[in-house]
Amino acid sequence: IKAYLKIKSLSDELYHTNKKFDKALKYAKTYKIELEKKNRAVIKEKEKLENFSKVQKETFNNLISMLASIIESKRQYHRGHSKKVAEISVFIAKELNLQGEQINKIEIAALLHEIGKLVIPDSLETKSQEEFTPPEKDFMITHPIKGASLLEKFSGFEDIAKIIRHTHENVDGTGIPDRLEGEKIPIGSRIIAVANFFDLFVYRKQGGSIEKAFFNLDKHIGVWFDARIVHMLHKYVHTNIKNHAEFVREVKIHELERDMIIDSSIITIDGKKLLPAGTKLTQDIINKIANYNKTEPLEETVFVRTS
Repeated sequence: IKAYLKIKSLSDELYHTNKKFDKALKYAKTYKIELEKKNRAVIKEKEKLENFSKVQKETFNNLISMLASIIESKRQYHRGHSKKVAEISVFIAKELNLQGEQINKIEIAALLHEIGKLVIPDSLETKSQEEFTPPEKDFMITHPIKGASLLEKFSGFEDIAKIIRHTHENVDGTGIPDRLEGEKIPIGSRIIAVANFFDLFVYRKQGGSIEKAFFNLDKHIGVWFDARIVHMLHKYVHTNIKNHAEFVREVKIHELERDMIIDSSIITIDGKKLLPAGTKLTQDIINKIANYNKTEPLEETVFVRTS
């Protein structure tokens, strides 16, 4: 009898255990179904957000294209200027190892850097700088401020507006509007300033040569322009303009030879100018460069012409 009762007790216990297990299994299945429903809902919401983000991005890009087209149509003698400045700026930004989002903002700022000139009367557009009256000159040079004020009203354009605002600053602190100096000037503003000067000088109103453009850029290193950015512009020209590359080559500092003519200023990695463009190398100069490089590292490459 005792054995029977023990077996019955175990049987009852097993029955109740199985019942609890079935109940737990049923709950687990219900929980799984609910979880799957929630996951599907989350995925659906994520898809909605992604689609919304995609639409927003397309709208943003369409707005940029529209604004760039308006600028181009207003300034017909500058056709292609903004795109070329953007192309050069992106190249330089990549050479300086800037990151994706920062490069994207610099590219947009370059495309729109002349948006403030939309408020300039056509009568001023056709004048040369020498023909401006003092008030007209003041009006013309403040176009980055006007452009920035316009763009900062649009959501998503705040950083771009800031870059445009400071494109007329000088690295020595004498520029406008805020007299910023050196690295206090946004890197995008410094890049666009160099790219803009080069394209205007060589391809637009002034119609100068690449050599003269670099002569003027090098002359104003440390005054108007950032030395490292001018150096990277040399790389852009050497890489992308074939007829120039035939006469100029890029060499390492340790490959410098006597009678080479420096086509780009030799600079330190923190942007100080050591030797100006146009210098013809002697063995004594080469030795001094090598000694200087031991204590204060220089940019590892330089552009030279052979005499």
